[in-house]
Amino acid sequence: MSFVARVHDPLVSPIARAARYAFIAIPMLFVLFAPGRVPLGFTLATLGVALLAPLLAPHRVPRVARVELAPGLLTFHAAGRVTRITAADLVGASTSDHDGRTALALRTLSRPTGPLVLELTHANANAARAALGIPVGGMGYLSWAVAPSPLRRWLYAGRLLLGVAALAIAAIPHASPSRWLEGPLVFTLLQLLLAAACVAMALTGGFAREEPRIALNATHVTHRDARGHSHLFAYSEILTAAVEHGNVVLTFRDGRAPHVVVAPPSQRRRFGLTAADAALVASQIRDAAARSVLGGTPAIDFGERLEALRQRGEPTRAWLARLDATAASIGAADGYRAVAIDRADLWHALASADADIELRAASARMLLRIEPEVAHTRIAEAIATLHTPADVARVRVSLGQDVDDAANELDAVENADAEATRRARRG
Repeated sequence: MSFVARVHDPLVSPIARAARYAFIAIPMLFVLFAPGRVPLGFTLATLGVALLAPLLAPHRVPRVARVELAPGLLTFHAAGRVTRITAADLVGASTSDHDGRTALALRTLSRPTGPLVLELTHANANAARAALGIPVGGMGYLSWAVAPSPLRRWLYAGRLLLGVAALAIAAIPHASPSRWLEGPLVFTLLQLLLAAACVAMALTGGFAREEPRIALNATHVTHRDARGHSHLFAYSEILTAAVEHGNVVLTFRDGRAPHVVVAPPSQRRRFGLTAADAALVASQIRDAAARSVLGGTPAIDFGERLEALRQRGEPTRAWLARLDATAASIGAADGYRAVAIDRADLWHALASADADIELRAASARMLLRIEPEVAHTRIAEAIATLHTPADVARVRVSLGQDVDDAANELDAVENADAEATRRARRG
């Protein structure tokens, strides 16, 4: 399936990044390995432009892209390059109504700069959710930098000063830049400037690496402000969210004072929220708050008949044997109606991201025994939409023909996942 969508991609183009590095490296290589071939003034001018260009470049505007979907994969083509998002790479996803369309925000392991956002129709958004295995209520968390951290501000200031200084020295008429870079005076001045910068950073908390952020998960909003204080708000407390003067403003149902997420004016995401980012964050919060009034995202009903397929504390071997017996009953022509389980329910549970992994694994095992000629392909498609290695292992292991081996391997997967969860909580 393919369609057209508007894409907000915060990631800097690899071509632009490579060009910037080449702009710096090539003149420097001439200076190091072919001294005298390139004037030092030209090298300084090139270095100054390379340092300043990323700071002055405008924020990347949304682009129209051709989006293609496959099980576990979303691919879009824009600006001459291809970007692939896999289900295994997702750490957060959510949808909201945004300017009359659906905004699908995706946060991935490979894109720490901020969520990738696609504006698309409601039908195409549902298709994208199904392809990437995203539940109706979203998954994981989304996070946006509201402003740069103190350390990053100092680094930006240093880059700005170095870039301006390099251009100024290179632009002095009839001056030999090499004279400015020789002798003890310039090194003494540089040492004094570096010491003063370190003292100033220490006094102002400039070594802090944490930046003000706003994060959204399934139940609440977290805002870490410029002072490092965290503010936690449940969606059920929030009346609405709006953008005022570039800031995200939260108002509350109990009438308390609004909470303002201060976002310094920005034309580039590296400096914080842009106007488009702020509008998107507000729409995500509004939709989540509206859902909380209705009791959260409505649970998907897979039918009471499928509830009997759950393990419910039963030994793993006995559970797998029971699934096989039920599948045999469904496969028999005379027992199909007697077991009161519809094959369509099993296919629905297998393919749905809203079904828990236990139900999907049970459905996969049974369908492989009922309709093996079709099940292999559709099970592989369902596995492609899973987000964690542990869930992939659960489904794959549950398909094993030998009940004893499958039970032992499934218990080992569960124990390993439980131990990993305990270590993550301790760490």
